[in-house]
Amino acid sequence: MMKTVQTSKKKRDRYRPLKIFSLLILLLLPLFGGDQNNTETSQTLRQSYEKHHSFWLNLYQENRKILQLQSRIESVKKQLDQKSTVKQRQELQRELSQLESQLETAQEIEQRYRQNITLPLKELEATELNLFSYLTGSPRRKIKELTNQWRQNDNEVNEVLLRIDTYLEKSSKLLELNASEHEHASWQEFADMLHQQRLFFVSIQENLLEQKQTLRAHERLIQRKIESYEDKELTRLIATLGIVAVLAVAVLLTRRLIDRYVVDEDRQFALKHTLNLMSMLLGLLIIFFIYIEKVTHALTLFGFISVGLTIVLKEVWLNIAAWLYISFSGIIRIGDRVLLTDQMRSVIGDVIGISPMRITLYEMINHTSAVELKRAGRIAILPPNVIFSRSFYNYTHERLKTLYDLVEIDLGLETDLDHAEAIATDVVEHQTTRYIDLTNRQFTSIQNRYEVRNMNFKPQVQFLMNNERNCIRMHLWYIAPYRDILQVRSEILKALLKAFMADERIVWLREK
Repeated sequence: MMKTVQTSKKKRDRYRPLKIFSLLILLLLPLFGGDQNNTETSQTLRQSYEKHHSFWLNLYQENRKILQLQSRIESVKKQLDQKSTVKQRQELQRELSQLESQLETAQEIEQRYRQNITLPLKELEATELNLFSYLTGSPRRKIKELTNQWRQNDNEVNEVLLRIDTYLEKSSKLLELNASEHEHASWQEFADMLHQQRLFFVSIQENLLEQKQTLRAHERLIQRKIESYEDKELTRLIATLGIVAVLAVAVLLTRRLIDRYVVDEDRQFALKHTLNLMSMLLGLLIIFFIYIEKVTHALTLFGFISVGLTIVLKEVWLNIAAWLYISFSGIIRIGDRVLLTDQMRSVIGDVIGISPMRITLYEMINHTSAVELKRAGRIAILPPNVIFSRSFYNYTHERLKTLYDLVEIDLGLETDLDHAEAIATDVVEHQTTRYIDLTNRQFTSIQNRYEVRNMNFKPQVQFLMNNERNCIRMHLWYIAPYRDILQVRSEILKALLKAFMADERIVWLREK
């Protein structure tokens, strides 16, 4: 038994140096290994934070760089005021130029960063609604895009602040550990940097909040603009389209009625042109009053404009008024033969064109052109207002194709007037009987429009005394077609000349 106890004691004594060495290692480990572990923790934490270089941290670094450069520039400027030697001032001036160049570059970089987080709200202020933007919804889409951009910026800034708070909490725990003075200063520097970044991003967050409020104000403004556009401009536009549609339908129906009930093609043409013009003027006038805010102002403005235009464009308005009168009354139509006279000259011809600014005549061969003008075949262009200011004759009004013509023959005093009248009547009736029947039929249209008694279109012979030549002047009136009047006159004169020359009871002198 005694031997066994001694053996165990020997074994314990043999392991005692190993136990003492292990205890020493455990006692010295905090002195040598504690700082190393703390150093590794601080470096790992800083490296982990600095690995995530986001857009926002780059913005902070550029802002920090600008502040440092501005501080250094102020310091150099103070040194320039204090230094007196030329060499020192030159060195400081060079340094100042470099710093200012670096500051300008840093400010440009920061400006580019800030442009990405600044919402283009001025574009919303200048937004003007029109039909295209209203139908495409571009204002609302722009608001939505800016809202999404703001929301993305706000989320990213919140993430940065959350990350900063997380590392601040970790750094606070490290500062509570027992560490060396150097390591404690390193952790404190890291924590101070995080505090500065947090202050910077809190200011960014406040700026984003202001942007949100401004964006909401612009959103309400856009909504009010849309509602105002719907109440005013859109209503006016719909009213305008409705008026145009109604006028178009009315014009179409009226044109069909004209085609159905107006047989004359020339009158159809004039009425359709007048209808188009009147509908256009009426539509413009109605639309004018629709888009004018105050009717009284519109009437005053319209009155002044009308007076000015009336004075300046007097002839133009007279022409338009005359054209409208011609179109509605039908006193002149394409194909009519008319005579326009004034103190200077006469123009007779067929109407070949009527427009608001001119009446075009083709000068025909007739008695007037042969005796007075001595020429024919010219194109005469006259303003429509000549029907108000000059003597005006229409030889073919209401589709009359014939007119009275006069032949004058001087006879001697010895002439048997009864016999001469009988011969002249017989000759003229032979030449114009068919024209008398035509005139009787056409004269019905005149009687339907005017209060006219029945007319006798048979030839009429009248005798007058001509004291100047001491003779009897025979006036022979007869009906002839206006287009062939000279030819009929020629045939009558030839027949009368032959009959008078062959009869001894008629002393025929000559035609004047």
